[in-house]
Amino acid sequence: MSGSYQRINYRLRPAKCAERKMIVDTLRRLTPFGRVAEYRYVGMGSPYFVDFALIHKSLGITNLVSIERDKHNKPRFEFNKPFDCIKMQYGEATVVLAQLTWQDRNVVWLDYDGVLEPSILSDVSHVCSVAVPGSVLIVSVNAEKPETTDAVPDRLNVLRDRLGADRIPAGLAAKDFAGWGAAGVYRRILSNQVEEALVTRNGPVPPASRLLFKQLFNFNYKDGARMLTFGGIIYSTDQKPLVADAEFSELSFVASGKKATLIEMPNLTPKEIGHLDSMLPTNNAAKLCKSVPVPPSDAKKYAEIYRYFPSFSEIES
Repeated sequence: MSGSYQRINYRLRPAKCAERKMIVDTLRRLTPFGRVAEYRYVGMGSPYFVDFALIHKSLGITNLVSIERDKHNKPRFEFNKPFDCIKMQYGEATVVLAQLTWQDRNVVWLDYDGVLEPSILSDVSHVCSVAVPGSVLIVSVNAEKPETTDAVPDRLNVLRDRLGADRIPAGLAAKDFAGWGAAGVYRRILSNQVEEALVTRNGPVPPASRLLFKQLFNFNYKDGARMLTFGGIIYSTDQKPLVADAEFSELSFVASGKKATLIEMPNLTPKEIGHLDSMLPTNNAAKLCKSVPVPPSDAKKYAEIYRYFPSFSEIES
């Protein structure tokens, strides 16, 4: 099966680019748990390895593992691997995750491009069952509404058939899938899966060592298809002071509940961006709108995201 990297250049997705920078900014706050550079990063690089380059250069992490299911294009992945410290693991994520050792703190980003599947939920459960306290789990999935057919015209039934009735939150209705509603439904399912896995793991564990999960990420963005990125930190009860010391809530985009952080990228020229930058940061959105002839909504969006706004340019050789 060909990978989505053959259709999409992952280097040129502006909302995804901003999301990566936000995630890295959050990971910098893991220092109460230990040196961030000593974490292991497990991700899905594709031939572009964009997140790996950012993680390595920004955080100094040198223990990096890239999972790639497309075994047939192994030479291409090996050729494009930007750093020697990236270890390639080929095969389905479910198989590779089971083969890895888990004695270190990890940042695991299961960056799927497809819809929520039982195998993804199994991967989430596995990471939760083995992750060392202080580890971070992130999951990205396609957040479009379930596709109906003439045979199954109801979205709720489509999702129930795909994931199983026991994984569908109670009280869902067809209206819950409207707009970004599907992303909210998927976040609830992923959150429930994490909690269920931790309850199982905590069964024989003394109270002081039981594991908890604090949600940090609930991103919605659209560079093409609607996407959801959900994630947070797995920690033990006696590490609660470390979570407090990390001060994750100081970051405006950190989302601890069902309200998502919507990443919307305004369309601005380089000159408009430069002028807006010269007035930022500011709480005076009205001032921004008056001084630059752009739609007020774009000026406001940029002010909220300017630190993470991507820079793309053409280089002539």
